[in-house]
Amino acid sequence: MPFDYAATQQTALDLITEFGQVAPMVRLSGGVLNPATGAISTETETSQNVSVVSLPANTSQISAFDDGMREDLIKGRLRFFIMAAIIADGTAVTFEPKAGDLLTFESKKWEIAGATPLNPAGTAVVFNIAAREGGRA
Repeated sequence: MPFDYAATQQTALDLITEFGQVAPMVRLSGGVLNPATGAISTETETSQNVSVVSLPANTSQISAFDDGMREDLIKGRLRFFIMAAIIADGTAVTFEPKAGDLLTFESKKWEIAGATPLNPAGTAVVFNIAAREGGRA
């Protein structure tokens, strides 16, 4: 009998909901830079509410990233998040997190630097996210 990954997704969502919070995540796309004026054309915004729990960052977690991340760690501007791969109704998130997406958590904007899914047998259960405080918009 195959393993029930849908139940694992639901357990992950339940735990993240209990110990974390719902946060809006935004993806901006379509903006094009005009090199003559420096202006960026209108971007399209896609948003979704996701369930996340925040973890403090430490040096062992940032070993895969650049020196700029180490500097942000020292300044306290780096956070790691675990995001549920499904939303409350049990459906998959609209879009998976990727570098450049924006997450609002505790009234602060966090720009995602990278995200990795926990994805056994092709079923995303959670996403591990590294993010820097700040970002566009």
